[in-house]
Parts: sequence; C-alpha cells; structure tokens
Amino acid sequence: MGKVICIGFQKTGTTTLGKALASLGYNHTSFNQSVWDAYRAGDRVKVLSYMDTFDSADDGPWNKPDMIPLLDHAFPNSRFIYLDRDEEAWKQSVINWTIKKTGSKPNMKGYLKDYLAHKKFVDEYFVGDKASLLLRIDVSKQGTLNQLKSFLGFQVGEDEFPHHNQTSRLK
Repeated sequence: MGKVICIGFQKTGTTTLGKALASLGYNHTSFNQSVWDAYRAGDRVKVLSYMDTFDSADDGPWNKPDMIPLLDHAFPNSRFIYLDRDEEAWKQSVINWTIKKTGSKPNMKGYLKDYLAHKKFVDEYFVGDKASLLLRIDVSKQGTLNQLKSFLGFQVGEDEFPHHNQTSRLK
C-alpha cells in the first residue's frame, strides 16, 4: 500500500485521525512550518520529498486540492481519508479556535466558502476508479474507527476515536 493521507479540512478531526494513524503504527506527520513554507513558495519537490519519509500525513499542505492529485500520482496505491463533520459543530470549532489563536472572530463566510469548495473538489476527484481510494468518516461517530481499520486492512476491535486537540468552547 502507498501512503495514508488525511484530506479533511481544518477543524474536522485531523489531529484525532493523525493520532489514530500513529497508534496503528504509521510513521505519521502533521503540520510542519518548513514544509508549509515550501508549499507556499511552490517547491513541490521539497514537499513530496518530505512526504516520502512518512507513511501517513494530515493537515496542510497534504489536504490542499492542488496537492491531492500530486500525492495520488507520486505515491501510487495511496489511501485518502476525508473527514466529514456536522457543519454547525465545524463552524463553532473554527470560531473557538480562531478566537483562541487571534483574539478575534473569523470571517465565517470565507471559511465556509473554502470548506464547501474543498468538499466539492474531493467529491469530484474521487469518482470512478479513484472512488475505492477514499474513505469518508466522521471521527465523532460511533463505528468510524473500525471503518478506518477495515479500510486500511487492520483487524477491527476497539471502536472509538480518542478526541485530540479539542478547543474549549468560549462563553
């Protein structure tokens, strides 16, 4: 099998999925500032070279629509995991996280537009023979850890994701 790449949008459970992949034995990477800087500078060779040293990844730049086809091509037989999340819960998480990080409320219209565009891209990319490369899960729902394990060829068993990187709800 190739790589396992989480292509969920921010605040959909990417950290939780990343921790689950690491607990399954994957050499996992998450957000890395120098890789993000290389991505923003257009250095896809550096980004792909970095990914070559890991079994799995979550967060940016791996979830970016321009990266997904590159990863699919560079690492044949990879598996991709898209994270669904209730839209209202996602919005509240983005608000809480942004306020915690910046002290101000985010532009939710912009975030929502990007979130929906990302979802649309995933829906359109993973069709036909690519459909079998994608697993869609909501890490907050019962049964999804076993879906992940089955998708990746692991024996099913314990079936609840531990929740990581939870942003406290602001009052």
